[in-house]
Amino acid sequence: MKKLYFVLTLLGFTATLFSQSKMTGKVLDENTLIPNVEVINATKQLIIKTNDEGNFQILADVNDEIIFYSKNYHQVRLKVKKEHFASENKIVLQKKEIELEELKIDKLSTYKVDMSYESLKTEKIYKEQSRPQPVGVYTGEIQNGVDFVAVGGKLANLLSRLFSKNEKKKESKTIVSFSTLAKNSFTYDFFTRNLNLPENEIDLFLTFCEMDKASKAFNKKSGTLDLMDFLLKKRGEFK
Repeated sequence: MKKLYFVLTLLGFTATLFSQSKMTGKVLDENTLIPNVEVINATKQLIIKTNDEGNFQILADVNDEIIFYSKNYHQVRLKVKKEHFASENKIVLQKKEIELEELKIDKLSTYKVDMSYESLKTEKIYKEQSRPQPVGVYTGEIQNGVDFVAVGGKLANLLSRLFSKNEKKKESKTIVSFSTLAKNSFTYDFFTRNLNLPENEIDLFLTFCEMDKASKAFNKKSGTLDLMDFLLKKRGEFK
């Protein structure tokens, strides 16, 4: 009886092993092959990378979710179908455009720069008092002329304040919450099937993840695999 049970178990394991097929193909950008693209079987938690010629081969079953990720390209997701095993697959990735943050210059009225004659004259007098000139000696300076250094200093200060404010705005715009990042990186099925989370607990789980200081390290440029590992780890801690 024990021998029969062992044989049946072995046959079941063998059948399961052979039921998994290898999905093959190549990843390209239009006509250019792309090496080192992460090919992730999110369902089985497997990952490989395309070789120098852009080719890949990964174990998969029908209905598995496959993710193709490279930081310079928009990621592609697909659900495995029978036809994916029939021939070599061609996965085309679209290159990301360089994101240029719009620089908005505030109205000049926001910053008041005193360019009046009185203001510039006051600065000139202060400068002369701090650096007295010998009487009767010509130094090459134009007497009572416009102090372009003072004017330039005021303009430089204005531009510095303008760009400083816009840099702060730029930083605030690029901050994305961990919950939003996770939802944008993975499909709904990943949370319900792979993480085995009830629908009404997904937001609660992501809030739980945000309580971990390590979640602050993730951003738009973070790798999908690193984010997946973190979510799987936190799922084990989430009760």
